[in-house]
Amino acid sequence: MNGLRLRRFMRLGGIGILMLLLMVLAACSNSDEDDTEDAADNAETATAEVTEESTPEATAAVETPSDVTEPVVNEAGGSAGDPAQTSEGGVWKWHEWGLEMTYPAGWQGILTDAPFVFVIAGPTDESGQGPYIAVQSGAYDTSKTFREFMEELTVADNATLTDITFGGIEGVGFESINESSTSRFVAIPYPEGQIILVGEIASTEEWNTWSSVMDEIIASAVITPLELDEEALNEQMQSNLEANGLMTVGDPEVPLWIAEFMDFSCPHCYDYSAVMDRLVQDYVVTGKAQFTLAVLDFVGGEASTLATKYQICGTKLGVGWTMHHLIFAEYAEDQAGRAAYTEENLAAMLQDAELDIDQEAFEACLADEATTAIIADHLAWSDAAGVHSTPNVLVGTSRDDVKFMKLGDQELQGGYPLYYVYPILDAMLTEADSAAVPATDFGKVFGG
Repeated sequence: MNGLRLRRFMRLGGIGILMLLLMVLAACSNSDEDDTEDAADNAETATAEVTEESTPEATAAVETPSDVTEPVVNEAGGSAGDPAQTSEGGVWKWHEWGLEMTYPAGWQGILTDAPFVFVIAGPTDESGQGPYIAVQSGAYDTSKTFREFMEELTVADNATLTDITFGGIEGVGFESINESSTSRFVAIPYPEGQIILVGEIASTEEWNTWSSVMDEIIASAVITPLELDEEALNEQMQSNLEANGLMTVGDPEVPLWIAEFMDFSCPHCYDYSAVMDRLVQDYVVTGKAQFTLAVLDFVGGEASTLATKYQICGTKLGVGWTMHHLIFAEYAEDQAGRAAYTEENLAAMLQDAELDIDQEAFEACLADEATTAIIADHLAWSDAAGVHSTPNVLVGTSRDDVKFMKLGDQELQGGYPLYYVYPILDAMLTEADSAAVPATDFGKVFGG
């Protein structure tokens, strides 16, 4: 199925409701005005050709980040197929949400960037059409119950919601049937504040032929929840910042050092924070890599600087891992974006969180020149590593040798999906002959 085009799926009339849901979810997930152009770009990418040989497009770098006052952000490049997904059947993985589904021989697992983030496609007929399962995620309005939100979202299509369980998580299901196509959808509230939406689509004429196969794929779903020991991560970030000025978690004896360069005012950094949580669970907690959060302040000016100081001071007082999630929660609150980073708002955030920290010590840290010096050090590190936009993930064996990952000869500059990242990390571990968890007691720090 090389050269498969997602455009051929859209010829099925029943796709309308799915597209409506995806557009609404995408709109709900926008948390800054800068995402508007990205949504338009993603809509154009929906018809991109997906081949096993395709590679992501490089993102242009900005030469002088210290002079930038407007956001400089990256997002994933062009569409690409994961070599691990084949037409002979296999396990389709969405690493970010810990979701796996098994598909049979004759079907192909396709990984794209947007708006159909993932597709499992069945055999095609002479016209190039065939059954497929499309998977997408997005934020939803948590002021309502999940069911209320879904009822409002589907009311125009007169959809009847039924209770379902997908991957062990309770959600709702509904159908859309017309002369040309039949669609069956599953929606679950996972992770917190998000929806995973799964659609089975086939022509109405062929529905009876393929629905049982698609049902088996859906029934095979397994979800591994994100479960991080926040207290242990807080302690590690604190001790490492005291020792070497870096907010690092993980075993210092492991062969890989992963650094994320991010800015709290960057909308894609907000989106990518959950991706990094999953990477930490899969590679740091398991003892394969250590991870450093390198926080920059060139995207949002004073707003970024203030948020960065809160992050550093939170780390110094033992709540660093908690703090970066609190700050991003402020970013997302009422879609405020970087406008949320004011002294008043962040102080209220800290008070509401009721963290066990010394408030006077925290305020003294915010005013301390040593805090500003750490920000300057991180900026100097990013400049030395050639990082001029955010988010970016670099990998090496130490602070001084972290580099952009490569897919072939191309550097992956930007916040790429984990189906790009994990194979590269695994190859580096294999090359270092260190794929096994180190024989230390480090894992016990995380409750292992």
